[in-house]
Amino acid sequence: MRTLLAFCVLLLISSHAAAQLISFPLKGKFYISVDDAATLFVNNRQLYKAGIGESSSSETLIEPGDRIVVKLVNTGGPRQFAMIFVSTDQKTIISFRNQMCKIIPDASKTDVTEKEYRDLKQFANQDRRGEMVRRFGFKNNAEWLWGAGNPCALGCILQRDYFKAMPQ
Repeated sequence: MRTLLAFCVLLLISSHAAAQLISFPLKGKFYISVDDAATLFVNNRQLYKAGIGESSSSETLIEPGDRIVVKLVNTGGPRQFAMIFVSTDQKTIISFRNQMCKIIPDASKTDVTEKEYRDLKQFANQDRRGEMVRRFGFKNNAEWLWGAGNPCALGCILQRDYFKAMPQ
């Protein structure tokens, strides 16, 4: 029993230490799966426009506190959206999940302040609840998300604990 307890403590310490080793800002790419279109803004700057299917942004730098807004459009048929961020060294990942993203009522917005984000009440809608996203070439825990209506917008303010070690 003591050996198991010691192992658990060591595991907790090592995973905490690994999380502390991330140096910000972190360079990497956003990977998006969408039907039909997504426009990604980071700190009110348009970074990427994604069409139907899977694609990735150019490399960018991100860090805790950065504001992410994704504007989504479905032109017909099924709708879906999922997103991850993977560091250039492929050691760190952010898997975007519904509790990280909130619905922005004004779908024309390209930014959200911390106060606006705190005041938003509705988390992103989970489409295909429980079905994990397996469209990217990386293991991840992302969820299929959507906002309210069409077009719609989702907002997120990156937190330090969103940055995870890449699953093996």
